[in-house]
Amino acid sequence: MCVLPLPVSPSPLLTSHLFCVARWNMSITDVLSADDIAAALQECQDPDTFEPQKFFQTSGLSKMSASQVKDVFRFIDNDQSGYLDEDELKFFLQKFQSDARELTESETKSLMAAADNDGDGKIGADGRSAPACSVRHFGRGGTQGGCWDKPLS
Repeated sequence: MCVLPLPVSPSPLLTSHLFCVARWNMSITDVLSADDIAAALQECQDPDTFEPQKFFQTSGLSKMSASQVKDVFRFIDNDQSGYLDEDELKFFLQKFQSDARELTESETKSLMAAADNDGDGKIGADGRSAPACSVRHFGRGGTQGGCWDKPLS
């Protein structure tokens, strides 16, 4: 539960709590089509069939603005750390539909390897970009001007 503090002036604490309140009110269908989400989940309903690039394309993630991608990233980032780790990625599909399956260990590791550009075991801020940038970069197939102009390794 998020509780708003009553500071005299705006602070990072207030900002994070305001976002926390907004986060709980957000639905993934506020930014993505329910039909596109259903189609993307249908394509990977069986274990070991999740293909991140295909999911990002079918769901509409690859067509989103940077602002929309940040919103989705924050929605997926359970602990609001600014990073996605393997524990959060395991439940990636369930963020789109609560009864979706968990990613298998190999799918989780594959998604992490594809989007973790600095090898620290996290997807997100690496000191040179916004957290959602690596997700957007990955969703576009490995290159995205404005994030990095080189493919992910």
